[in-house]
Amino acid sequence: LGQLHGGQGGSRGKKSEDMVFTVLSYNILAQGLLEDNPYLYQHCPEEVLRWPLRRQNLLSELREANADILCLQELQEDHYEEDFRPELEKMGYGCLYKQRTGDKRDGCGIFFKKSMFELDCFEPIEYARSEVPVLDRDNVALIAMLKPLGRDIRLGGDFRLCVSTTHLLFNPRRGDIKLAQLCLLLAEIDRLAACGQSPDGTPLYFPILLCGDMNSEPHSPLYTFLTRGSLCYEGLLSGDVSGQSDGANRGRYVPLDDCLHQLNISGASRYFRKAAKDVGLEGITAAGADAAVKDVVMDNAVTGDSAKDESVGSGGTVNKDSAVTDGKDLPKNDVNSNSAPTEGLHPEAPSAEATTAEKGCNTNSSQSPKKSRKSRSRIVSHCLNLVSAYKHNIQGGNAEVTTHHQRASCTVDYIFYSVKRKETAVREGLVVHDRVIEGPLRLLATYRLMSQKQLVSVGGLPNEVQSSDHLPLMAKFLLRPPI
Repeated sequence: LGQLHGGQGGSRGKKSEDMVFTVLSYNILAQGLLEDNPYLYQHCPEEVLRWPLRRQNLLSELREANADILCLQELQEDHYEEDFRPELEKMGYGCLYKQRTGDKRDGCGIFFKKSMFELDCFEPIEYARSEVPVLDRDNVALIAMLKPLGRDIRLGGDFRLCVSTTHLLFNPRRGDIKLAQLCLLLAEIDRLAACGQSPDGTPLYFPILLCGDMNSEPHSPLYTFLTRGSLCYEGLLSGDVSGQSDGANRGRYVPLDDCLHQLNISGASRYFRKAAKDVGLEGITAAGADAAVKDVVMDNAVTGDSAKDESVGSGGTVNKDSAVTDGKDLPKNDVNSNSAPTEGLHPEAPSAEATTAEKGCNTNSSQSPKKSRKSRSRIVSHCLNLVSAYKHNIQGGNAEVTTHHQRASCTVDYIFYSVKRKETAVREGLVVHDRVIEGPLRLLATYRLMSQKQLVSVGGLPNEVQSSDHLPLMAKFLLRPPI
């Protein structure tokens, strides 16, 4: 996993009620996708591509990392059931899994140390929506609301940590789909992590972690949207959204406003208030969960079995006494100032007043989707105040690489975390945070990544030791609940 090096703040001033924890995000390369795309791995000896060795190496990596939270992508359903879930349960993890829809065999998983966290609720998200033409791919996401445990942390009653993971569409020319998928995910995070609002209407959130394979490069429009909090997509071609060279200057203009309208999501990536009430976006409570999810067995926290959830919002919030799975994407070939304090109350689902991008994160507006479409501005925003745990460059100025195969060597994997306040600008095409004030989540350290040259020197990816075409990302955080 490399060497640990410092983050934003460090551990000075640590209090007895603080919790220090680690989170790992890892696209482990589904065996089925490897076998479907052999041209990507022509540089690899055949033996390193066989599942028995890959299984052994991947599980060994996870044991060695011993992270408190794992976010895995491209986790094949049969390997989850036969290999990862049994082994990780033995290691003390609670297990959540969401398989892709359609005929896809892999999906996303969240695993958490039960000695550190208790599951409050979780949300499996399917991006494929028959009523939204642009959302026709089988990618998924998973959100878990975790309650920190232990005598070393002052819980303050209803304090939670929101952990989310996703694997967005790969296709470099279809950034319109990626952006729509991301807006849907952000609306769901907003719904679950919301814990009230300040007197001026600014949303308040529990601390948020967003991990996964975004299939987008640093400082691309999609990355800028996530880290700056807003994006003007007027005239933006879908092939330019993700920064992938294969899509540059290609595709069509991004029709995001129509997509958001069809999803009943505002330009601020939040559900409209009326839509929230109409479709029951309050989520499934503990009392109502058994009626919504039938015949599901929960083993060792939560697992993904063969039940399908009723549609509530994205898929129905499921409490800790229930579990949901489903069963699908394209293969791999196919100065702005933000402020959203995370101190707050118990989440109300969803705090989803209609907002326009021009109003930023002020939620005093109550306009309907129809009204907002008349004055749409081709700007999309969100209020989550996310920054990347990684800087995307190693010593000497070389770019960090998170994925390496025959067609790419770049960063597409991320750990984003929410901060209290930041001042962000784009200078010479780069997203720059001039000032970051952290909230309950404080970045202590990250594990070093490698450059393309370094990866080539060890035979590329996968190899005899690293059994994915991605590298794991790992960050250490201090969690300090508000007083």
